[in-house]
Amino acid sequence: MVAALSLICLSAVEVAFSWKTDRYISHASAVYITLANDLVDGTFYPPYFGENGYRGTRYFPLYFSSHAGLIKLMRDPLNAGYLLGLIAGVLLLLSIYKFIRNIGGDFYLAFGFMGAVFGCALTPILMTSIRGDILPAALNICGLALFVGSRELSKKRLVAIALIFSLVFAAKVTSIFGVTAVCVVLLFQRKIKESIMLALMTLLGFSLVIGISQLLSEGRFIEGVWGIAVSGSSLEGWLRIPSRIRDVILYLDGVTQLFLALGLVTLVILPRKQRTHVSTVYFLLVFFVTIITFSNPGLHINHFLEPLAASVLLIASMLVIRQNRFEVFALGTIASVLVIAVGVAFASPRRGPGQDQDKRYSAAIENLKEVEGPILSDNSYIPTIMGQKPFMLDAFVFRMIREKNSSPSSFAAPLFDRLEGRWFEAIVLEKWAASFPGLHFGKGFYESVEENYCLAKETKLWLFYFRCDEKKNFSDSIEISENN
Repeated sequence: MVAALSLICLSAVEVAFSWKTDRYISHASAVYITLANDLVDGTFYPPYFGENGYRGTRYFPLYFSSHAGLIKLMRDPLNAGYLLGLIAGVLLLLSIYKFIRNIGGDFYLAFGFMGAVFGCALTPILMTSIRGDILPAALNICGLALFVGSRELSKKRLVAIALIFSLVFAAKVTSIFGVTAVCVVLLFQRKIKESIMLALMTLLGFSLVIGISQLLSEGRFIEGVWGIAVSGSSLEGWLRIPSRIRDVILYLDGVTQLFLALGLVTLVILPRKQRTHVSTVYFLLVFFVTIITFSNPGLHINHFLEPLAASVLLIASMLVIRQNRFEVFALGTIASVLVIAVGVAFASPRRGPGQDQDKRYSAAIENLKEVEGPILSDNSYIPTIMGQKPFMLDAFVFRMIREKNSSPSSFAAPLFDRLEGRWFEAIVLEKWAASFPGLHFGKGFYESVEENYCLAKETKLWLFYFRCDEKKNFSDSIEISENN
């Protein structure tokens, strides 16, 4: 209990600090914020190119639509996003607790694993990053908890489960392994009628999500999402799956790595009676889909939240089965794991509030305060906080569409024409992305920026370009700042 509370306190401090500094509001977060703002303004899935510039997204609608609803209530996109992340995070933790209780785990076991998931750095990061990964993970486990909550599956319960899994689909299309796991387990249990009913009702829910989205977007939803999804796959991507997964796992915090490893070990030593348990099937499906997903470029640690949750459910399920015969063993195991997790977490230099107390976007606001003309950035939140409509929603997706487009030069022409005509008064680029030429925007972009603009200031996070005759607030040489 003490170990679990220690992890919870550490992560709570990290959440509060992240709210204060906006440190996890990345270019991906900016995409969700911009989509929500567009929806508040009455546009659902804008075209690839329109009056506000480039749009196009691979994200499904539930998260940014919920965000838009909260923006209307709170009038603040950032705080609305933080509230949505908090709600989704609490839902994830409570659903894990409820799942473990429903399969027979006692309070200490359920609370311990709930605290362990919150104690992984990955969870507070995703709770405060305003992106749509934590909500589908939470909804999936809600559906699983409802499934294991009763031995008899009434029609009302099946409808409720189908509704939850339909919402999962509306949040993230690749997260449909929850309903798949339940249907497979029902087949194992020879409940064929219930399996077919759940599958059909969920497919109906999927169809409604697609149909309503297609209608509200005036026909742009399917074309946009499908076109971007297809553009990301390639033979090279499939061959690079192992190296991509390795790189991301090495970037994860130690506690998350610990539970992922324990999940794999648990899979190997499973007792026979657990091999067809829903937690086992769910674990296998989650890991299989996650591995396949890494054939696409641009994936990061956010895609390991669901494997983390699946690992915890699998470990907890095994301990519950063992608990009937070895109660002391089960409680001793979770206590030992939590003590190790506390040691790993508190020893990590990346955990805690950190040394940088400045807001992430303070330097951008300071250096752009006199800019009145259009601002281009690969982080669409920067034009937003300066009171502008972003010209570029997602520079990474722009590159993907451009590379797969039958006429890439014509698709990119509006952007490059504006660069050559010095239409933008300022260009602000993510410094880390600029170190990987072509990652954002694609070939020729950085060369065009260097040719038509001058680098006026370089900070720890940003590169500021201005028209070469308008560097009035900067010295002639590049100024390197240690601020954000």
